[in-house]
Amino acid sequence: MALNILNKEFFKTELGKKLAKKYFGYDYSEKREEDKENFFPGFAKKRSIDDVTVQEKNNNGDSGVRVVDVPESLSEQLPQLEEVIEEPNFKELFPDGATQKNKKNHGKKGVGVVTPIESISSMNNTLELNELVNYYKNLGLVGEENIACAMTLAAINGSSFGVEGYSGSGKTFVVDKLVDNLLPDVYRIQQSSKLAIFNDIDRINGSKFIYIPELQKAMKDKKSPIIEVIKDLTEGKDANRLVTSRGGRGVKEYSIKKGVTIIYTLALENYFKKDEESSRRLIRLRTDSSQEHLDEIHETKAKSRYSIGKSQRAMKKLEQKVKEHVSDCIALNEINIIDPFSEYVTDIIPKTQKSVGYIDHYYSLLDGCAKFHYNQRQKVDIGGETYLLVNLEDHYNVFQMYFNEFTQTLKDLATEEDKLRELSVIDKPNWEKCFYDGCEIMTTSAELKKLRTRHPAVIKDWYDSQVNNKIIKTIDYNGGGDKIIAKVNLALGGGDEN
Repeated sequence: MALNILNKEFFKTELGKKLAKKYFGYDYSEKREEDKENFFPGFAKKRSIDDVTVQEKNNNGDSGVRVVDVPESLSEQLPQLEEVIEEPNFKELFPDGATQKNKKNHGKKGVGVVTPIESISSMNNTLELNELVNYYKNLGLVGEENIACAMTLAAINGSSFGVEGYSGSGKTFVVDKLVDNLLPDVYRIQQSSKLAIFNDIDRINGSKFIYIPELQKAMKDKKSPIIEVIKDLTEGKDANRLVTSRGGRGVKEYSIKKGVTIIYTLALENYFKKDEESSRRLIRLRTDSSQEHLDEIHETKAKSRYSIGKSQRAMKKLEQKVKEHVSDCIALNEINIIDPFSEYVTDIIPKTQKSVGYIDHYYSLLDGCAKFHYNQRQKVDIGGETYLLVNLEDHYNVFQMYFNEFTQTLKDLATEEDKLRELSVIDKPNWEKCFYDGCEIMTTSAELKKLRTRHPAVIKDWYDSQVNNKIIKTIDYNGGGDKIIAKVNLALGGGDEN
């Protein structure tokens, strides 16, 4: 039995009208003969009965067939045809992955179809790191700007991390402001049983983050399965565990799926210490327990007792902006990073036995910083993959917030020989040289020839987005004012002619 959807006679039948309304939202009218040619946008205007087939895309991109069952009692009413009906080709109607909003606006003047790059995320907000710091300060954070920025960038990049410090130093306070307010789909590990983590598999596997407050409590027993869970997940593997059923009647295998980010806090004075293998997979951030920081906290508390409070309306507006921005950044999971400054970084980091593994922590924060500034970075699409270009200010900011912690981690793990040879003197970066080296890589490296060939304008745009009147600057995340990173006397040149 055939349904010729291009035959207007079919839509005069009751069944035809129902099918047109159900599958196309179209109410057929005999008075609209002029609509015959563009009856359904996206369809061929002239097709034979044999050409009318069904082609729709399933979620995996494979072609499939949609069959419409016709009740036998109605089959005699239908003209001569086959049992298939074609649905509109949304790929043709709304190319390049347009969103529902774009579909509604498609064809309107001034409304374009979303490009592959823009469709990754709406990213309506443009946020600066100092605004992120102000959000945390509005919630009571005093100092610890480095931790506030670094842990947020780590979460954005899906990199596991922990905040360590002495009891009462504010480690749980600062992490809770991130976990409770900004992150989606967080599973908090309870301390009731060392096997409790395997009793809630469905909820855990539906989460993006696993938060373990006071890690030492969950890992008092060094044979605790949580230790292996953390190792497996941070290594990019599923965490599997055989658990004996109650009453000893057989065993069940439970599996926590990979792809989740681990967040923890840890009290330093506790007897528990992470082993070296766990440490290598977890970015360590430590609270400031110095006398200066304690004095700053007391001074801030005292001033708050006689200061006129901040506008609640402005604080709520900033909180909403930060929440939306962080959520958008976390969604940037299918994006690649091009970092032309990484070679310079290798020249300034200490070359110890541990630095090879731990430099990935540093690069993780750089990736998170580039994603945080997604709307302000150059991006290109090559072969269906989106690439985001790192700016010099990403390196500058990550250096300020994390380099000291990074080198201290290396010192804590170093041999005496390393301490004498590599860690005795650590050079400060020359940001002008770093920029020049990055420009040379962008314009001459064989690895980026495809970029230069397919997107010849993007390198100049990348350069111009950073250099203004021969100056590269950033907004200081600690204070909010402009900070000059480097003065540049380099005219962008070189590169491939073809």
